[in-house]
Amino acid sequence: MKRLIIATMILAGFAMQATAQSFQSGDLLYSVIGSNPPRVSLDGHVDGTAATGELFIPETVEHEGTTYTVTRIGNKAFYQCNNLVGNLTIPTTIDTIQARSFSFCSGFTGDLIIPNSVRYMGAAAFEWCSGFDGTLVLSNAINRIAISTFEGCLGLSGTLTIPSSVSSIGPAAFGSCSGFTGALVIPESVTELNTSVPPINGIRGTFQECTGFTSLVLPESLRIIGGGEGGEGCFAWCSNLSGTLNLPDSLREIGDGAFAGCVGFTGILTLPDSLTYIGSEAFMGCTGLYGEIVIPHSVTLIDVEAFRYCPGFTSVTLGARLERMEHNVFMDTPIEAIKIHAETPPSLHFNAFNGIDKNIPVYIPCHTLDLYRYTEVWGEFTNFIEDCSLVMDEEGSVEVRVYPNPASDFVTIEGIEAVEMQVFNAVGQLVETVHHTNQIVVSGWAKGVYVVKIMGNDGFVCTKRIAVVG
Repeated sequence: MKRLIIATMILAGFAMQATAQSFQSGDLLYSVIGSNPPRVSLDGHVDGTAATGELFIPETVEHEGTTYTVTRIGNKAFYQCNNLVGNLTIPTTIDTIQARSFSFCSGFTGDLIIPNSVRYMGAAAFEWCSGFDGTLVLSNAINRIAISTFEGCLGLSGTLTIPSSVSSIGPAAFGSCSGFTGALVIPESVTELNTSVPPINGIRGTFQECTGFTSLVLPESLRIIGGGEGGEGCFAWCSNLSGTLNLPDSLREIGDGAFAGCVGFTGILTLPDSLTYIGSEAFMGCTGLYGEIVIPHSVTLIDVEAFRYCPGFTSVTLGARLERMEHNVFMDTPIEAIKIHAETPPSLHFNAFNGIDKNIPVYIPCHTLDLYRYTEVWGEFTNFIEDCSLVMDEEGSVEVRVYPNPASDFVTIEGIEAVEMQVFNAVGQLVETVHHTNQIVVSGWAKGVYVVKIMGNDGFVCTKRIAVVG
C-alpha cells in the first residue's frame, strides 16, 4: 500500500510539473521548452479556431517572474483560425515553425516574410493560407521546404526566390500557387525535387498547377525530379512555362507525371546521358516539344504512357541497356521510325507500342534480325532494317572478347570480370544464367547462334554473339 501511495504521489507531482510548464499570457497559450536560456513555444489562441482580430506574436513573454524568449510556433497553433486578419509578423526570435501552424488561415493579408532566424518549417505550415496578397520572402537558413508548406497560397505573387541554403523541396510545397510570375529558378544547392520518405501518393507535385511561372531554370546539381500517382508530378500542368526545357547533365530520375501537361515548352527534348529512369506519364501531353526522342543508354525502364500524346515527336531511339517498356508509352504520338541499340530485345508490355503503325521502319543492330523477329511483341513489326552503326558508344569501355567462336565445348569471356551472364537463343528465350564465372559450357546445346548478355562487377554491360557448332 505504501508503494502504491508513493507511486501515486510521484505521478501527481509529474502532472503538476507538466501543468506548470504551460501557461496563458493575454490571449495566447504557451509551453516551456527550455530553461537555460528560458524558451517557450507559442501553442495557440485561447479562443482556438474562433479567434478573431490581429495576431501579435511577441519576442518575449513573462510568467511567474521569468522572462521567456518565444522561439517556436507549435504544431497546429493557429490551424483553421480563419478570422485572424491583417499582416502576419513573425519575430526574429522564432527558429522553428512546426507542421500546420497556420494551415487554412485565410484572413491574413500582405506579404509573408519568414525571417532568417527560422531554420525549420514543418509540413503544411502555411497550407491554403489564401488571404496573403503580397510577396513571399523565405528564410535563408532553411535546408528543406517540406511537403505542402505553401500549397494553395493563391494570393502570393511576384518572383519566387528560393534561398541557396535549400537542398530539397518536397511534394506540393508550392502546389497550386498560381500567383507567382516570372522565371522559376531552382538554385544550385537543390539536389532533389518532389521527393519524400516514405513516398506519398495522391498529393500534388512540388509546383503542380503553378500557372504563373513563365520559364524554368534547373540547376546542374539536380539528381532527382520525383513523381506522384496519377500525374501528380513535380511540374505537372504548369501550362505557362515556355521556351526550351533544359535538363541538367546530373539528372538520374524523372518521376511519374513530372512534366505532364506542360504544353508551353518548345524545341527539341534532350535527355541527359546520366538518366536511368523515366516514370509513367513523365512527358504526357507535352505538345510543344518536337523531333526525335533519344533514350540514353543508361535507361533500363520506360514506364506507362511516358510520352503519350506528344504530337511533335516523330521518331524514337532506344538505348542499349533498355530492359522493359510498359504499356501505351507512345500512344497518340505519331512515331514514324524506331531505332534501337539493344542487341538483346527489351521486354515489352503487349501494348507498349499501342497505336503505332507496325509497318514503320525499325532499325536494329546487325545480326539481330532473328532475335527481334521471333521475340514477342517485337515480332508484330514487319519492316526491320539491320544497321551496324547501332552500337553502344561507351567512353573508356574495355574490349571484351569471346573465344573460341564458333565453339562446341565451352566459351571463355576475356576483358571483363563477369558477375552474371545470361544466354538467349535466336528467338529471344533465356536458356541459361551463370554467375561469377568467365566460362560457359555449351556442349549439348543445339546448333545455332546465341546472344550472351555480360554484366561486369563495375556495372558495365555488353552483349556478344556466339555460334555453337555441336
